[in-house]
Amino acid sequence: MANQPDSPKVLPIAGQPDLAREVFDRNLCAFCGACVGPCPHFIHVDGRVILRDRCVLDDGRCWSFCPMGGARGSFEEDLGPRLDVWVARAVKSEYRKKAQYGGVVSTLAALALKDGLVSEMVLTSGHPEDPPVGVRARTKTDVLASAGSRYAASAVVATLNQALAEPGGGPLGLVGTPCQIKAASAMRSASPAQVSFEPARIQLLIGLFCTWALDYRKLTRYLRTMLFGERAFGYDIPPPPANVFKVRTGDGIKAFPLDEIRPFRLNACGFCDDLTAARADVSVGSVEGLDGWNTVIIRTEAGRNLIERARERELLKVSPLPEADLDHLKEAAALKKERAALAWHVEG
Repeated sequence: MANQPDSPKVLPIAGQPDLAREVFDRNLCAFCGACVGPCPHFIHVDGRVILRDRCVLDDGRCWSFCPMGGARGSFEEDLGPRLDVWVARAVKSEYRKKAQYGGVVSTLAALALKDGLVSEMVLTSGHPEDPPVGVRARTKTDVLASAGSRYAASAVVATLNQALAEPGGGPLGLVGTPCQIKAASAMRSASPAQVSFEPARIQLLIGLFCTWALDYRKLTRYLRTMLFGERAFGYDIPPPPANVFKVRTGDGIKAFPLDEIRPFRLNACGFCDDLTAARADVSVGSVEGLDGWNTVIIRTEAGRNLIERARERELLKVSPLPEADLDHLKEAAALKKERAALAWHVEG
C-alpha cells in the first residue's frame, strides 16, 4: 500500500514466554485478539483473551503483533503522521441515524466494500450487554448492523486473523481502536516469508480515537445493579465537559458519572500512548462542542483516496478542522502520551 505510516518500532523478536511475562503476568493485555488464532494456546472467552497454556518458543507472532509487546512502538508526534485534518459527517441520514456521531466510519467502510477496495471489512459488533465480537462485513447492510460504539474491549483482530487464514481470500479492511490498529499495522508490515498469511491483503485500516476501553463484565455488573434490571441498548460518552456515561434504555436515556465508570477500564489502557490510532490510513473521532460531526485525520494516500471518493460521490460533507480544535486535540494526545510514559516508568 502506498505511503503507509512508518512501521511501528518493533521490540526485539521474542516469543510466548516473553509475552506471558511482560504482558499477561503484568495484567497488560488489551484484549485485542492479535494472538488468538495463530497460536493454539490463546483463546477468547467472555470478552477476555486467555493464555491457557505456555510454550517455549523464543520467536512468535503472538509477541510480534501484540500492541503491548512487539508492536507497541512509540510516536514522535502527538497525532502521528497526517496529510489533512477535517471535520466531516455523513450526508445520508441512514448512516447518521445508526452512527455514534457523524457516520463517517460507516460511510467509509460501506464505500470501500462497494468500490471493491476491500472484499471484507472487519468490524466490532454485538449487543451492548454482551461481549463485543468481531464480524466480517461484506455489504452496507452488514456495516450498518455494526454501527455505533461499544466502549468495551473487543478481540476484533482475532477475526482479522480468521479471515487471513483462509487461502485465496480478497483484500481486507479493519476498523479498530489504537491498540487494534497497532496490531494490524504490524501484521501488514510483516515479511511474507515470516508469516503464514499474505500481509498485502490488509489494505485498509480505519482507526478510532480512544481514551480507554472498558471490561464489559465489570460494566455489565454495574449497570445491572444501577438500572434495576432494565436492558441497555446503547452507550455514549459525550465529549468534555459532559463527564457522563449515557445509557439508552427502553425507558429513555440514563446518565451516570463518568468517575464511576473509569474503574472498569482495562489496566492496559493506562499504558497506551496513542489517542488517535496513528498507524491507521484514516482516523476518526468526535468533535468537542460540535454534536453530530467527526474529526477525520487522513494519514496515507490510501486514506486520502477513500475520503476523496466519498466527497466526489457527495457521501461526506467536510470542512477543515478549526485551529483551536486541532490544538485541543494535540493537547489531549500529548497528555495521553505523558500519562503512558509515566505509567511505563513506574512499572519499570
